[in-house]
Amino acid sequence: MASKSVYQPYNQDALTYFGLEKDPFYGVFSSNEIHDVLITQDVTTFEKVRDILSNNTNATVDLTNYKKAFILPKCPVSSDRIKEACKEHKITVTNDYEKADFIITHDEFYKKFRDGEKILTSMTMYKLWNYEAFPGTNGHVGFIDKYHETTGKSVLWDLRMDEFRNSYRIDDPESLYDECVLPGLAINLAHLIDTNELDVVDVDDMLCQSANKIELTEQLVDEIRDWMSGYQEENFALVAKVLPTIITNKKEHLLWKLAKNIYSQMYRFNRDKDVQYWSENANLGKLYHSSAQDMILNLDKEDKLNTESFRYLEPIVRQEIRISNRDLYTFKVNVKPEYRKYLKKKKDE
Repeated sequence: MASKSVYQPYNQDALTYFGLEKDPFYGVFSSNEIHDVLITQDVTTFEKVRDILSNNTNATVDLTNYKKAFILPKCPVSSDRIKEACKEHKITVTNDYEKADFIITHDEFYKKFRDGEKILTSMTMYKLWNYEAFPGTNGHVGFIDKYHETTGKSVLWDLRMDEFRNSYRIDDPESLYDECVLPGLAINLAHLIDTNELDVVDVDDMLCQSANKIELTEQLVDEIRDWMSGYQEENFALVAKVLPTIITNKKEHLLWKLAKNIYSQMYRFNRDKDVQYWSENANLGKLYHSSAQDMILNLDKEDKLNTESFRYLEPIVRQEIRISNRDLYTFKVNVKPEYRKYLKKKKDE
C-alpha cells in the first residue's frame, strides 16, 4: 500500500525504464526523518518525467471512465473542491496511487530551489542550484551520522538543517551545483502513466466537467459587488463559494466589470486556495488594470472579440474620449471599419 508522501520506495523497473538505475541517492530531511532521494544531472529525463506528469493522457476528458483519483501533491485547488467535482461523476479520491486509475495534475508540483534555501519536501520533483551535501557531521548531528553509517549516503543541507548545526562547522561538504531531484513518487507515477497503467487529467479540465460551473451575468456581477460592499462576513463567505464556480473563459467583458468592482478587496480571500486559484486563472489583476479600450484590443488580438463584448465595451470607451477645444469646434467620431461588423445586430437578436 502506497502513501501520499512524495518519498515513496523506488520501483526498480521504473528506474530502469527511465535509465536512472545508476544515478546516486542522497538523504533529504523531511518530517523529522531522512528519506532517500535520487539526484541526477540528466535534464532530458527530468523534463520527460515532468511532461508525463503534466499532460492529459487523452485529448478528450471523459470522467465516466474513472473510479478513483489520486491528487498530485501541492495542488492549488483545495481537496474539498476536487472531491465535490469528483463526486458528481461517482469518483472517489484516494491517497494510495496504486489504487487509482488516474491522477489529477496541475502546474505547481515542481520548483527550483537556490543557494541552500529551505527545500519544500512536498514537491513531487525539483531542481537544486548551489547546494551542499555532507557524508556525516563528525558527531555533531547524531541522526545524520547514523543515516550515513547505515546507508553510506550523504545528506542534503538546507536552512532547516541549520537548527541542528551550522554547515560551516562541518568538514568535507560535497557541492551540488545544478542538479535534478526525482523523489520516488515522480518516478513511480511517470512509469505507470507512460506504460498506460494510469491516466492524467489536469485539474482545470476536471473542474470544467463540473455541473456547478456557472456563466457570468450582469445580474451576478451586481450581486457580488453588493455582497462585497456590505462588509458582512457572511456575505464574504458567500462570495468565496461563488467565485470559484464562475467560468473564466467566457463573458470576458463581464469578468472585466467584476474585476473593476471587487479586485481591491480580494485580499480578504488571501487564505482561500480556491478563490486564489480562480483569480489567477481569470487574470483578475490584469483585468482590473485594463481600460475598456485595452479589453477590446486584447480580445481582438486573442480572437475572442464578438458582438456582445464589443457592444458592451465600446460605449464605455466612447465616454472616455477626451477632445479639447470643444468650445470652438465640433467633432465626429466613427468606429474604425474593421470593428463596424461588431455593431451590427444579428438577425436573431
